[in-house]
Amino acid sequence: MSQEQAEYRVEKTSNRKRQKQIVIRATDKEFEQIKKKVEKSKLTQNKYLLQSALDKEINVVEGIKDLVLETKRIGINLNQLTKLANQGKVDCSDELEDINGELVEVWQLLRQLIQSQV
Repeated sequence: MSQEQAEYRVEKTSNRKRQKQIVIRATDKEFEQIKKKVEKSKLTQNKYLLQSALDKEINVVEGIKDLVLETKRIGINLNQLTKLANQGKVDCSDELEDINGELVEVWQLLRQLIQSQV
């Protein structure tokens, strides 16, 4: 590149509205999916990616992994109690049904929360 070309390039980029650059890495499959979505949108790749990144709010929930883990453990314990109740070794079937219903509701809410972050 000649000195003149280098000066033109610096001048050209300094006049740009968006001077910052972000580089992402993608697999071949991800790249093709993005390309198809860009083509379908009829936007430039830059506009498409900016709109995708800026028009979607990301909520970060601290400790969600711990909450999911504890909920799984509760589910395991509930299953063990249910098995004992079905074998006639404990009598708490009414309470277990109530707890199971509430646990299902918690799982649905957790899934919704996790999916909204994706």
